Amino acid sequence: MSCTHVGERVLEWRGECALEGARGARITYRYAVVDEHGSVIAWDGETREVSPEATRAARGGVECVDAWTTRAHAEHVFESKGFASVVAPSPTVSQHSDGKTAGKNGQGWEFHEHIVPERAEWHFLASRAGTASAPTRVIKARFEIRAPRVTGDRRVRIRGSCPALGAGDATKSLGLGRRAESDTWWIEFDVDANDAPFEYSYFISSGSGGGDDDEVVHEAHGVRECSCTVNNELVDAAGETYVFKRDGVFEYADAWRGAGMALPVFATRTEQSVGCGDFMDLQHMVDFAAATGMSVVQVLPVNDTCVHGTWWDSYPYSSLSVHALHVMYLRPQLLAGLTQELKDEIDVARVALDLKEIDYEATVKTKLDIARRAYENDASVLERDGFIAYFKENEHWLKPYAVFCVLRDLFGTAEHWRWGVFSEFSDDVLEKVSGETSALRASVRFYYYLQYHLHAQLFAVSEYAKGSGIVLKGDLPVGVDKCSVDTWMHPRLFRMNTSTGAPPDAFDRNGQNWGFPTYNWEHMAEDDYAWWRSRMHHLEQYFSAIRIDHILGFFRIWELPASARTGRMGRFRPSLPITRDELLSRGIWDIDRLTEPFLQWHEMEREFDERTQEIAFRFMIEHDPPRGLWRFRPEFRTEAAIFKATTPRAGIPQEFVDDQLQIRASLMKLFQNRILLIDSENIDAFYPRFGLEETSSYEALDPWMRDNLHDLSNDYYFGRQTNTWRKQARKVLPALLNASNMLVCGEDLGFTPTCVPSVMAELGILGLRIQRMPPVGESAEFGRPHTYSYLTVCSPSCHDTMTTRAWWEEDADRRRRYDEMFGVGGDATCTPEVMREILKQHVSSPSVLAIFPIQDLLALDSEYAKRPALEETINDPTNPKHYWRFRLHVRCEDLLANKAFVKEVQNIIADRAHY
Repeated sequence: MSCTHVGERVLEWRGECALEGARGARITYRYAVVDEHGSVIAWDGETREVSPEATRAARGGVECVDAWTTRAHAEHVFESKGFASVVAPSPTVSQHSDGKTAGKNGQGWEFHEHIVPERAEWHFLASRAGTASAPTRVIKARFEIRAPRVTGDRRVRIRGSCPALGAGDATKSLGLGRRAESDTWWIEFDVDANDAPFEYSYFISSGSGGGDDDEVVHEAHGVRECSCTVNNELVDAAGETYVFKRDGVFEYADAWRGAGMALPVFATRTEQSVGCGDFMDLQHMVDFAAATGMSVVQVLPVNDTCVHGTWWDSYPYSSLSVHALHVMYLRPQLLAGLTQELKDEIDVARVALDLKEIDYEATVKTKLDIARRAYENDASVLERDGFIAYFKENEHWLKPYAVFCVLRDLFGTAEHWRWGVFSEFSDDVLEKVSGETSALRASVRFYYYLQYHLHAQLFAVSEYAKGSGIVLKGDLPVGVDKCSVDTWMHPRLFRMNTSTGAPPDAFDRNGQNWGFPTYNWEHMAEDDYAWWRSRMHHLEQYFSAIRIDHILGFFRIWELPASARTGRMGRFRPSLPITRDELLSRGIWDIDRLTEPFLQWHEMEREFDERTQEIAFRFMIEHDPPRGLWRFRPEFRTEAAIFKATTPRAGIPQEFVDDQLQIRASLMKLFQNRILLIDSENIDAFYPRFGLEETSSYEALDPWMRDNLHDLSNDYYFGRQTNTWRKQARKVLPALLNASNMLVCGEDLGFTPTCVPSVMAELGILGLRIQRMPPVGESAEFGRPHTYSYLTVCSPSCHDTMTTRAWWEEDADRRRRYDEMFGVGGDATCTPEVMREILKQHVSSPSVLAIFPIQDLLALDSEYAKRPALEETINDPTNPKHYWRFRLHVRCEDLLANKAFVKEVQNIIADRAHY
């Protein structure tokens, strides 16, 4: 297509194509922007269609005037019906079908889509329903505009300068019809060709738009123009001209903006809590959100993570099942089958476990024990209609999950590859364990009972939130545990000899290793990512919005060997490697020198000092005496082997523990002192070690080789992968988006490729903005909330960072730089006044959502802020075995009862306009 400028705001593109042989065919078309190589940079957000009926009857032509549609517009959040149905009521105006089904407008014209196969232009034809042919030089127009926010008795109307649209008289405006099950409003009308071109505009009104009592919202776009630049030959041939205008999305002067709070379910505390927060506790937080003018309550993942049976399972992102809910969130008081004895035990446990922090193991044990005994008392709930319907809907995951849990308990491990004849999933295994004659059937049915109660409680809270106008926003973990139901059921979908993580970034300078297997995307694509679609569909029954954890992994994932213990020695998958031929073409032939740890005696002396000889001869062998090079012994050539050899024995004095850990750190530094990593599946493919320029191995090379490797590394990380990663995301993410009506947000923090923002905008996925972690492309130390784009979620902190209060008080120099940039005042203590100024920056941001961690809100009250700030940390990303046990030190009921605090939060949130 070729383009011309239309005024200052619009770039108009035109194109022609031959449509020979199209009669009777279904015609679809879509716009795209491509680069010089023909690779698609951006897709138009809509595939347009002309029906076979229209092409079969074609005699004239259709001119289509389309506005480029994208999800990166201010009304996109209302196109996510799960979100829109909560924050805005459903429309009650009559649903008007389009002309293809009901077909007559007020002037009696019946609309048909049509194509002229021999011509290059697109037009729309119509026939007079039951009347004579229209006069020559009549333009038959069909206008469309999307207005997803129009609700209640409001309606989109149009007025214009031509007589058909009232000749500028607002009282003669025309009302548009709404296409059934759609946000698209449309109208058809006749225009005398002598009145073209003409101007027109849209507005929303609860009446005709001309009355004094009508509530009118004019479109911010202002006046539009219809030029009707049609082909004269078509006018002569058909006697009529048909123009079809799709004007995109109705633009409001003020975009909707909402606010919310984020907190883990386990962190809530109420009078009824047993050990940790449960699903029913969220009702109090929904009430608090509603009272303060918020729109969203965001939680961390709530999946079952009971893999190890220890506090390690407190990590909410290591799912045992992507469908099952965690027993820790159970409100045991609501179980069927409770005796008075069990009720008394619950009261005792409620008091005993009302601790400053969560005792994860005691809480899970208590709730499991109570639930099991209640089930043994009365399992009749499993015979009722409610459970029968639930089981029918969820059997595909529920039965395998229950069987897995029973086998895990039986074998004492979730490592399913150690289960002998049960290690391979099959229907026969399910029947043997859960069948009518199985001795384990009752144990299997217990997990049905448990999951049904968890489902009922979370679903009840979800409905309560919707009824209160509050969006419950969930969290989709990017990975699953290797010892999970999902890896047992679907082994082809996972690369079990690898681990998932993240390269060094602002969260952890050594990178992160989460221990999850990476995905086999090729196999997942075979059924259009059904496993992912199932996850989204399942979450939708509870949540109206969802946060996709580490969305960068859908572009490329940081893949590590299964033997890795840190996150540094990885590579991106998918990615285009550096080939052996590339290296040879640059004169780099000694590839072993680059792929092996660069170990010289003086390097080891620097690390081990007087213990060099002892440690060197234990872990290494001399490999190349002339060059003074050493290598790790075969038994120590993985990170796992080094960790095992340096793990302190239980019971030894702390000084010896510290000594062993120091030796481990030095050995790991030497082990990672290399430049290239070999592809384990292709010996001719290599990947630059992240941060290779920081190694002594790199410094020891000749300058010309350093320059070449530096160029190759930069190209790998910042050049050659862009199209590969863009295509990968475009294949996978639409499957997730189309599987539900939830509003989708993506956690895009960390080492972010340049293609990520544009693809997320194209797909309508909200990005995340944390002020202390500026987005890609910004050089400032801190993000500027007033510059954030609309389709983002902004926040001063998140669960993966320390709280704003702790961050403020940690570093005096950084605090001074921040104050110089934003002028919030304050001193070493993050006072309520300082926190108020920081929150106001985010409240004033253009971001569609401002989400505040509950700890940051509590810092507005000097009494609540007396707790040491570091105690409010939820997660430490640098510690793979962090204990997730944070609890609020104030009860949720008390928060709501504190009228002064509610008013304080209310006053801050009030600055975010909802309409």
